[in-house]
Amino acid sequence: MEQEEPLRLRTGREVTFSALEQGELVSPEVDAFDTGVSSTGVNYRLSRPAPGRDQKPLIVWLHGNGEGGHGGFYDNEPQLRANRGAVGPATPEAQEIFDGAYVLAPQVPDTWYETPSADYAQQLRDLIDEVAGRERIDTDRIHVMGASAGGYMATVLISAFPEDFASAAITCPAYTTTGAEDRRVDEEDISRLADTPTWFIHSADDPVVPVEETSTWAHELLPSSILSIYDDVSFHGVDYPGHFSWIYTAQNDPTHDGVSLWEWMADQSR
Repeated sequence: MEQEEPLRLRTGREVTFSALEQGELVSPEVDAFDTGVSSTGVNYRLSRPAPGRDQKPLIVWLHGNGEGGHGGFYDNEPQLRANRGAVGPATPEAQEIFDGAYVLAPQVPDTWYETPSADYAQQLRDLIDEVAGRERIDTDRIHVMGASAGGYMATVLISAFPEDFASAAITCPAYTTTGAEDRRVDEEDISRLADTPTWFIHSADDPVVPVEETSTWAHELLPSSILSIYDDVSFHGVDYPGHFSWIYTAQNDPTHDGVSLWEWMADQSR
């Protein structure tokens, strides 16, 4: 990167740098997640709750298409740094609500849409089993969260293993942008979520994933599910693109009957 003009300080003085060098990226929230690779080669990051004797729930965050390895960034970082989808449930606020929880954030080697050939549903199920086999995880309280392509993958995962998960928080699920027909989520896939408490979150002005064809459609197929539709994505006075509704999910903003998303998840168990 080349500096094209001086920086003007509040004092009025102008500053030009002779050289700029990127140092190591440091983020206490991200760095709190340990690094791992599954037996099938899937990168993942894992945050652990405070030490204790009791088993704790596991929250699985499935990232969107931009954080996978297909863009040449398969380095186990983007799924944490791109947004707060995984970081949010690891915050003190969330940990208090869940009375402690593990947070698992896998990174797909390419894209979740390759699941018909790569069987990422099985690979994720295997990863969860590997982690649960080493940690003090209550396997009746495994929650799946996903946004955009990760919302698609969350649906595929639960559809493949409909008896395994305590809840699903699915944000702007990219059911309509997957390309080939064998990658599409259909009514049968959605029906297999019937026994998993499910909450859909979406923004009405999403220009990438149309809400009526995805979240609303799926909600109508699952009468017991919850649907939160926002007019747009605006948080703490900042306006964001309409596709970024995962901001609400990551900040525990959705509520239903006075209960927040994380409180609702914490109440669910197989």
